[in-house]
Amino acid sequence: FFFNNMVEHCLPLTFNHEAPEVSGIDGIMDVYSSAIKQVQLSGPTMFAPVIRLAADYARNACTQQSQQYFSLLIITDGIINDMSLTIDEIVAATELPLSIIIVGVGEADFSDMDRLDADDVPLIDTHGNVMKRDIVQFVPFSKFAGADATELAAETLEEIPRQLVSYMALKGITPNKPTQLNAFKMGVERSQLEIETGTGASASDAKFAVPINA
Repeated sequence: FFFNNMVEHCLPLTFNHEAPEVSGIDGIMDVYSSAIKQVQLSGPTMFAPVIRLAADYARNACTQQSQQYFSLLIITDGIINDMSLTIDEIVAATELPLSIIIVGVGEADFSDMDRLDADDVPLIDTHGNVMKRDIVQFVPFSKFAGADATELAAETLEEIPRQLVSYMALKGITPNKPTQLNAFKMGVERSQLEIETGTGASASDAKFAVPINA
């Protein structure tokens, strides 16, 4: 982005580096709609800075006691001007609780994105380090033009469960036992969803039922 007479490759759309987070899809759309009126899209296109930032978020976030996993979504037209640095950042991130989803928009040459996906050839950084695990999924948006949105969602999220499990196995982290609070919360959320969608609750949900006073 070109903003305040300078190019920034990792600009929070809140324009506040201390408070870059928003809540939910609506929050993302609101800040994007506001920011796009105040910035200019500008090159060169650098992936490394945003991958590095996502890696910083994930670096100390997952332990046996506190299990968290992060996903980074990059939407691109296929151009990348820092391929070597990007590979360095991805290889380093393969040891972190992080997955990267790249969605290619348009009809450009996405061969660089296929390379980052590394399904056929593992990534090797400039220091000779080989990636520890696969964390990148590339999806060309054009493949799903006119298709149901659920098909695109299924393709973009397809590898996340395996990638999450591969990280936990790499670090020797095993699933924690569900806490009573988490089980209760899951039951409440499920009951609320069934009310909203008109589906019926099953007998197994009875212990999570929340009394409602008429």
